[in-house]
Amino acid sequence: MPFEFSLGSFRGQSSYLMRSRRGLSWNNLSPSLTALVRLPGMSAAVVNFSLGPHGRYWFQYKGENGQVVTAIRPETSQNLWPYLRYDPNSGLEITRLELGQEKTFWGTNCWVENDQPYQSIFFNSLPQGLVDQITELDNSGQLESYSDIGILALGCGNSWVLEWKGWIWSEGIDPELLTALQVGEGAAVTNVCLSPVQTDCWWVEYSDNTTHFRTPTVWNSAVSLFATPQYALKKKKTRGVGRSISVGLKSISPYAGAVVAVAACVVT
Repeated sequence: MPFEFSLGSFRGQSSYLMRSRRGLSWNNLSPSLTALVRLPGMSAAVVNFSLGPHGRYWFQYKGENGQVVTAIRPETSQNLWPYLRYDPNSGLEITRLELGQEKTFWGTNCWVENDQPYQSIFFNSLPQGLVDQITELDNSGQLESYSDIGILALGCGNSWVLEWKGWIWSEGIDPELLTALQVGEGAAVTNVCLSPVQTDCWWVEYSDNTTHFRTPTVWNSAVSLFATPQYALKKKKTRGVGRSISVGLKSISPYAGAVVAVAACVVT
């Protein structure tokens, strides 16, 4: 992805966090995350992040000693770990997390057994159309690894977008977004983000470092500035792990119900 971008919500309104070579840009984040992204040097330290509804967030960055730190929203009622049914002692590492509307999420985690890396998924309340599409890919033998899923975006009203090896499926999305996903030969969609509270708030990135987005007017100038192709980030390599999915969305890790393990975890 040429940029790092995520949509969430806080106090009933959409929020965003973006990273490009220009730095970090954001609007309407929770106070704890706002304080974190304002820290000196944070743009260069960011590893990964995902925004969710009600100000929830998952934010990874490298600490002073190079150790990866994970920060979450601390308020008890909105704390991310109970929301994900996470056990901090599970031995799992979250490698990806997508947060949609209330109680809807999807992610991947990894663990090692006998020096062999494995990968599984964790999820809740996924739209049935999305479940059916992933299961169809798996049952046909085409989905060999969870990293084959290039894009999985979750939005409000059970809307979703799924990309697998250049093929894109969607349901319930804004008609303008549907048009934006229909690219010509030689181009490719590399990232899609959906708002958990607005159908008409979304973000698309393309392989030529251009973007197409529909956001609240107050965001437009900042997002446009940070999203110019000259500020595109270096592309990250996708990490493929372990075995076949084998039983689609019924597959779970050996740590049933557990999610996430990272080098360190802090609450900000």
